[in-house]
Amino acid sequence: MLKSPHYLSILGVTLYFGMCHGLIRGFLFGYIRELGGDETLLGLATFLLYGSEVIVFCISHWLIRALGFVWVVYFGLICYIIRFLMYALITNPWGILPAEVLQGLSYAAVWASLTTYLAKAVTSDNYATVLGVLHAVYWGLGNGLGNFVGGAMIDVLGMQRTYWVFCIASVFVLIIFGTLQKIFPSGPGEKIDDYSELEETKLIADKQGAMYTSPPEKSMDDTMTSYNDGSKAVDSIEQGLDATDRSATSQDGALDDENRPSDEQIEKQGESDDNKIEKE
Repeated sequence: MLKSPHYLSILGVTLYFGMCHGLIRGFLFGYIRELGGDETLLGLATFLLYGSEVIVFCISHWLIRALGFVWVVYFGLICYIIRFLMYALITNPWGILPAEVLQGLSYAAVWASLTTYLAKAVTSDNYATVLGVLHAVYWGLGNGLGNFVGGAMIDVLGMQRTYWVFCIASVFVLIIFGTLQKIFPSGPGEKIDDYSELEETKLIADKQGAMYTSPPEKSMDDTMTSYNDGSKAVDSIEQGLDATDRSATSQDGALDDENRPSDEQIEKQGESDDNKIEKE
């Protein structure tokens, strides 16, 4: 997958989304305070931000079905363009609130699309690895670079100019990503009717259920039936062992009878011993 330009472009745009997310989360509240916002505004902005994420996560499956994987990513980039533009233009701190409503589309919808899209590109054995790579690129490398690069740019350019730079950069990323999708369109498909494609291949936990899941519950009748079957099996084994012992005993007795001398042989042996004594 990492050798495919198509999927490398997906990881590249994931990195950029992580950078944008890190920049906003790291410095937006400081920007609101610079504009004169109070703690009430910060709390309301946070409520709208997380509330939009919850709502969009709930409808993300419908969005993916209606638009397709890649188009959800396109709309996520467009939302970041709008958000950075609003951050750069506002002078009233309350103007932040409409931009925070777009967090649901720029993060929640995009994240649901990326995870589902990449999961379709690999076998079930590699689901965890792909999701781990996606988390590392978005939350690790991307989020960290967003805070580091964004902080350095804010020191040099200031808040508003930094948001202008990221607004323009988002436009270029949208154009480049769209071009790469046209040149390298290979992938598992852009639209999905449901998640049955992901359920066709059993997970490792399903294949090795005894290792990862608890044993199935049994009713009392099933338990008693199993107990009776086990008791019958034990009785059968014991009867077989007894029969084997009796057979071995009878065989030993038969061997003893064969080796025991008859009465005539005993009499002849006694007469032979008497003759020997008389001769002496």
